[in-house]
Amino acid sequence: MSIQDSQPRLTLVPPRDRKERSDVELVSALRANQPWARREYWDRYSGHVRRYLARALGRPGEDVEDLTQEVFLRVFLRSDTIQRPELLRQFTTGVAVHVLQASLRKRWTHRRVRLSDHGDLPEVAVDPDQERHAMLRRC
Repeated sequence: MSIQDSQPRLTLVPPRDRKERSDVELVSALRANQPWARREYWDRYSGHVRRYLARALGRPGEDVEDLTQEVFLRVFLRSDTIQRPELLRQFTTGVAVHVLQASLRKRWTHRRVRLSDHGDLPEVAVDPDQERHAMLRRC
């Protein structure tokens, strides 16, 4: 027996010996906070969400990854709001739509109001003459 014979064989793709769980089972496990459920949900739908967001934003990038994580965080925290577990893919897409809309609304507000990247109002220079006039009016 050679050393190569005693080494286990490595495969690039693990064999599929376990049955794929249904969306209903997955939602039930998410609600029960089963340790495997979040990973399986991420593995099953993160690619779909990432592709949707990249198409909607017109570019892949850091924004897409952040928004994808936001979608899954919302589903993890509110899995009890899933009314039809058999439509988990559609529910996930709906959450992605809402997250995208909120992000675009926030960007629009930042541009319109000219907020900084952190959401702070920029310093506005006050004309000293206007300030003096306002103080005189108050007196």
